[in-house]
Amino acid sequence: MNRGLRCFRAGNLTVASFIASVLLGAFALQAQAAGRPSIDHLVGFFETVVFGAEIDDRMKSSVVARWTTPLRISIKGQASQAQINMIRHDLAIIKKLTGVQFEKVDASEKPENLTILFLPALDLAKVKIKGVAPEYIKRLAAPLSCYFLSFKKPPDTIVRGVIVVNSQRSAEATEHCLLEELVQSMGLPNDTNMLRPSIFSDHDHLLALSRSDEILLRTLYDERMTEGLGVAEALVVARRIISDWDRRLPMR
Repeated sequence: MNRGLRCFRAGNLTVASFIASVLLGAFALQAQAAGRPSIDHLVGFFETVVFGAEIDDRMKSSVVARWTTPLRISIKGQASQAQINMIRHDLAIIKKLTGVQFEKVDASEKPENLTILFLPALDLAKVKIKGVAPEYIKRLAAPLSCYFLSFKKPPDTIVRGVIVVNSQRSAEATEHCLLEELVQSMGLPNDTNMLRPSIFSDHDHLLALSRSDEILLRTLYDERMTEGLGVAEALVVARRIISDWDRRLPMR
């Protein structure tokens, strides 16, 4: 018997058991919050990731922007077969969640619109991209990991993307990096730690999308969401879509 704990009765409920029940309730609420974010939290997550900018606030978007044409992907640089297989795997997931189609590159009629470039770490900051200042490339490349750029014309339509990958990283780091940049290049450009685990958090190194990540990607490409919507209107639409997917997707 533990003589250090005394129980005082309050009706038919001891103080000790009352405290235990309160603590259990608090832990249950915390577990629920961690496992299933509220709709408000998911909508805020959507707003931060879709309309925010990771490096420069001047890059923030004021409207919903996404791909409206098929992706034509070109892989360049020092990519191994294993890395190419990673890309194929990630693209299959993106296609399933977004409905975006893929086409073969035809240099004359249908040139590439998404370039994935594998380079040694010391060359990441040396990439030259038309219309992008070298100083901005250096800021993107500073972590020696990987980075992406997307180009819109008009502001609600993504027409071009470039993903630059450090070819000298480990297989696991490369797998995470490719998944993150491919997903972000779809129109989800910002990083955030407001929901974790997440592909959008710098503190996590996931090799698969979390449930919340999947909801965001599905929401952006849901047929009810329209490119060009301003922030306020887009969040109203996003709330309906997110609520639907939150009900439909099982917890995991």
